[in-house]
Amino acid sequence: MKFSLKIAAATVILISLVFAAGAGILLDSSFRSALDREKEAAVTAYRSVAEALSLAEGNDRTGANPTVILRQFTSGGTKSWSGIWLREENGALLYHWGAGGKTSRAEEDLAAMQKAGCVLRVEAGERGKEQIRIVGRISSGKTAALGMTFDVSEVYRLRDGQEKTYLFAFLITVLLAAVFSYISARILTRPLAVLAGASRRISGGDLSARAPEGGDDELGMLSREFNRMAESVEKSVDTIREEGEKKERFMGYFAHEVKTPMTSVIGYADLIRSGSLEGEEARDAAAYIFSEGKRLENLSAKLLDILVAGNGTAEWKTASPGTLVREFVRRNARLMEAKAIRLEEECEEGEAKLDEALFFSMLTNLTENAARAMPGGGRILIRVNMTGEGFLLTVQDDGPGIPKEALAHLTEAFYRVDKARSRQNGGAGLGLTLCEKIAELHRGSLAFRSEEGKGTAVTARFSAGRVFPAEEDGKGGGDCGKENA
Repeated sequence: MKFSLKIAAATVILISLVFAAGAGILLDSSFRSALDREKEAAVTAYRSVAEALSLAEGNDRTGANPTVILRQFTSGGTKSWSGIWLREENGALLYHWGAGGKTSRAEEDLAAMQKAGCVLRVEAGERGKEQIRIVGRISSGKTAALGMTFDVSEVYRLRDGQEKTYLFAFLITVLLAAVFSYISARILTRPLAVLAGASRRISGGDLSARAPEGGDDELGMLSREFNRMAESVEKSVDTIREEGEKKERFMGYFAHEVKTPMTSVIGYADLIRSGSLEGEEARDAAAYIFSEGKRLENLSAKLLDILVAGNGTAEWKTASPGTLVREFVRRNARLMEAKAIRLEEECEEGEAKLDEALFFSMLTNLTENAARAMPGGGRILIRVNMTGEGFLLTVQDDGPGIPKEALAHLTEAFYRVDKARSRQNGGAGLGLTLCEKIAELHRGSLAFRSEEGKGTAVTARFSAGRVFPAEEDGKGGGDCGKENA
């Protein structure tokens, strides 16, 4: 059964029970009140007749007897009773009129004479008419039983009419309640049906499916939370898909990087082994095997560095990144000059927490990438800017720049903007991947800014912690920027 039908059924049952209980209590209370009033009126009339008979029987001057008195009562135009009778102590009937009389039960009359006061009961009279029957003892020189009946069938007819009216009202109420509750339940549960539809679409592969967000009630809140969950699932699936694609590209690039030099190495080695090459040709083949072997060695070393940076922990030290950059520039300035490249630095003073070995590895890789982008020479500028959480390291060149479509793939393993030139210069496409891992290990990130024809700037954010002079017992920061190598 649908949830809307369950709500409608529960509402109808609840309304039916409440209506039935309330109406039943009201009808019963009204009926009992009316019957009690009839009983009080019957007792009052009975006492009036009984007192009149007692007075008349004890007054000899009236010359009246009970039978005469009863005839006078019954001959009047207005009377509240429907029957009256008088029975002697031996059971003989002295007088009767209307309902009762000869039909009166003598045993009950005599039994009532044995009790003080009167006996009142409600019973079914002639032809199914309900009546009140009162029998009591009167005595004034002679004991007798006086009985009277009062018609209360109107009270019962009124109750029956009210019950019919109640039944009709009950049916109408239940019908209206069923229609209203079903419509209300359908409206209230419509967001649930929409959520179920969105869930089916998502399970079918449509991760963009969303549920319309309603008001501020619980169902609206549920729709919003469902959409947040669906959005999170979609992002997670997209991330997993992207990671899968990266792994596929990685395996393809790796297989290509290894297969190409290995094929040449095996071919030249076989020629040397068979003695087909002599003199200069043999030396060239050996040189090629040596260079390709070094390239494969460099490739394996970079892969190992990436693995260590991705899974290891840094050896934190307090150091001046500017001082380290100045030392790096001093060591590599001449090597860059041989390539017609000016290596310069601009640094702010300050100290921060970092791993010196990983920091130098990042500097080396970023500088090598910038140098490969300028085979005809140029300028590489290394900057350090201190921040509240650490520092920013920027390596900027004035090379040809990088296309916009390539910026998103720069940190992927084996990715090259210019594949032929990178392989010729010994690059494996792993330098920026390693730099990204180092930045993440320092709780930072790597960012690229490039414009074709104007150069490229790579900025690494180091957020492992800034160390101020007060934290080092008054010692100041580094002296980078005061002098250049």
